[in-house]
Amino acid sequence: NLLATTTASIGAVEITSSATASVNENVEAGTVVYTVTATDPDAEEGQALAYALKPGDDAEAFRIDPRSGAVRIIDSPNFEDPHNPDHQYTFTVRATDG
Repeated sequence: NLLATTTASIGAVEITSSATASVNENVEAGTVVYTVTATDPDAEEGQALAYALKPGDDAEAFRIDPRSGAVRIIDSPNFEDPHNPDHQYTFTVRATDG
């Protein structure tokens, strides 16, 4: 399982994507495993949102495209890893309007 906690840095930005995703253990490294989406009703026309992973949890196992919100896993997940007894990866995504 993959748990994505999504937070907005600016009060007007609203995360619209699901908070969780499921990923097969044998997914290839570099695969998009989650895509965050958000809206900002106060944004000026043409103003894009920016996405980032908050340091901590399992964030170091992922990379995020700051424009699209696509989150890729760096290495194929190992759910038998004794350091990951709950068989989950957790990360937090931040969305900003600037």
